[in-house]
Amino acid sequence: MRKEKQLLLDEIVDQLDAASSFVITRYKDLGADLNFELRSRLSKSGGKIYAFKKRVFLKAIADKAVNFSKEDLPGHIAAVLGGEDSVAAAKVLSDFNKEHKNKNIEVIGGFFEGVQVSKEDVLEIAGLPGRDEMRAQLLGLFEAPMAMTLGAMDAVMSSVPSCLQQKSEKEE
Repeated sequence: MRKEKQLLLDEIVDQLDAASSFVITRYKDLGADLNFELRSRLSKSGGKIYAFKKRVFLKAIADKAVNFSKEDLPGHIAAVLGGEDSVAAAKVLSDFNKEHKNKNIEVIGGFFEGVQVSKEDVLEIAGLPGRDEMRAQLLGLFEAPMAMTLGAMDAVMSSVPSCLQQKSEKEE
């Protein structure tokens, strides 16, 4: 392998190793405006998109547990690398596809937390709530029993004076 290609391969491997997840996509007719829009959305979520040559990309993922062949990757391919929140990049990509129905970018598969996933799995992962939403749900789950206990105690505390007042009114 030529020195330039080896440097490119090493750079791709480093970027894939730094990302906890990536989604492999096929793109076509992605003009400058749509490309800028997608890149800016991904950067806000901590993700990035890179276009690769197929052969170099297949060599880069050869040491990972990802089994894609050249036939599985038709057309121009790109990888969307997830940042700290691996679900956020998939969610941005899914939302972008829903907004632009002309299918400029199509999900082929992905790699999440050390496991290869299919197109359907990536779309399911994109449907999961984000990290902040999950934290809010967890806090709500912890808070609910305390709120119900407090409500029951408040009801008991307010019912005793109410009973005493009703009894005194009855006696009069």
